[in-house]
Amino acid sequence: MKKIAEGAEADIFKLKFMGLDAVLKYRRAKPYLEKSLYENIRTSRTKNEAKMLYLAVSGGASAPKPIFVSRYAICMEAITGTRLDRILAMRHAGSIKAMHGIGVELAILHSSMIAHGDYTPANIIVDKNMKVHVIDFGLSEYTFSLEDKAIDLLLMKRSLVEKDYHAFIESYRRHLKGAGKVIAKLEEIEQRGRYQNRSLDHALR
Repeated sequence: MKKIAEGAEADIFKLKFMGLDAVLKYRRAKPYLEKSLYENIRTSRTKNEAKMLYLAVSGGASAPKPIFVSRYAICMEAITGTRLDRILAMRHAGSIKAMHGIGVELAILHSSMIAHGDYTPANIIVDKNMKVHVIDFGLSEYTFSLEDKAIDLLLMKRSLVEKDYHAFIESYRRHLKGAGKVIAKLEEIEQRGRYQNRSLDHALR
């Protein structure tokens, strides 16, 4: 087993499981937090992430299939490819195809009532055929909230140049019934943000 990544709350390991390429996400203990409290947090977050992965895959999303779950860890299918943020940095010729793909994948998640919670290019893997796969469901939740879904759009919008965002949002609009309501909520959130920024600027004068 080899560590391949280290996040704020979890380590990611590469391993073989019954001959299959897999990854293990292990939520670390945090000694500076009260033990019983954080153990409950580790357990509940691991359980929720596994549930969201299962719902995403069952709904047709391209996401890692969970293999087994323990109290603090999830073993899941390994996804081979390159992170979308790295592809965009290179301005790969196939990046527009990937933009269509991330629109489709987010539409699938939202139709399954899943808000990803961190839908950015860093959490998209693109394989050699330019097919996209969504990873890291640590902040995901099952929700009917338009605002929760609109936040997914906002996070991706802030990560993309205008041309790429246009391709992404048009793909999302085509593949999700009721997408217009989510996009309208996004615009409302942005308007609130602009109003708050203007109010802050005025207060600081």
